Amino acid sequence: MSSLEEKSIATLRASLLRANSHKLCSTWNLATDVKGGNEHGVFDHTLSRDVIAYTACRFLFMRNLRVFGGFVRSHYSGKPWNDIDIMLASDANPGEDYKLMGTLIDFVTMMLCLPKHCMSFVIHSPGPYGKSADLKIRLEDRDDIVIKFDLVRKGVRNIATAIPVSVGSCLEMVSTTHVRFRQDNQTILRRVNHLDVTDIVELLQNGQDIKLCLNTPLSSSQKQQYRNYYWCKITKMTSLQWEFVNIDGSEPPAFTEEELYKLMREFTRKKVQQASVVVE
Repeated sequence: MSSLEEKSIATLRASLLRANSHKLCSTWNLATDVKGGNEHGVFDHTLSRDVIAYTACRFLFMRNLRVFGGFVRSHYSGKPWNDIDIMLASDANPGEDYKLMGTLIDFVTMMLCLPKHCMSFVIHSPGPYGKSADLKIRLEDRDDIVIKFDLVRKGVRNIATAIPVSVGSCLEMVSTTHVRFRQDNQTILRRVNHLDVTDIVELLQNGQDIKLCLNTPLSSSQKQQYRNYYWCKITKMTSLQWEFVNIDGSEPPAFTEEELYKLMREFTRKKVQQASVVVE
């Protein structure tokens, strides 16, 4: 379930999504005066990070790019978010990544009246499905801010990760007022065609979601890969107090607590290793 604190954060995020430049800039300037925190972070830092994220979203929507995945879930629930997933065209030129991030910095500095020299980015973790980019902001009046963007190429998927592990993760934002199920993934559309987006948003606003399990026949190695992927994602959601109200499909076999601990450590190790591969 979502706590009262999380519901307040969700309300603030809704206002940031639709905010004009004056509202974004004033919220940014006031963020350093916010007191308190919780187990997920200090409020002045998380608010500063939110302002940068929603300013970035406005830029992405202007470029006709879509934001999807866990960030959308967190937008409605008020729960913490890890990164921002962006859907790129399948034929996007590799050099476009640098142009995108450079222009994003131009936009953010203009909207929030920040000096450009305080912002930088690094592109890393290249793979068959895209890359990641870390946007870094270093200022004297607040802690350093790092936001990771996953730049995903449309239409390229691994069969074992063909669908997210929850229905709420199947949503995408295409503008400040329009959210829908992801249109790039036919597997998702077939599985959720009986559901209504507004009903899923209402669940997310209450900190609830529906587990979504892959029904596609898999080879032995793919089954193990999917089992690892599924339980890593579900465990992370459970740690944030997500409540699952239903299961669509059959879950892969669960792990013991010790197995899950080792799996999560290995998952983190691989992520760190991937992030060490920088694209120049």
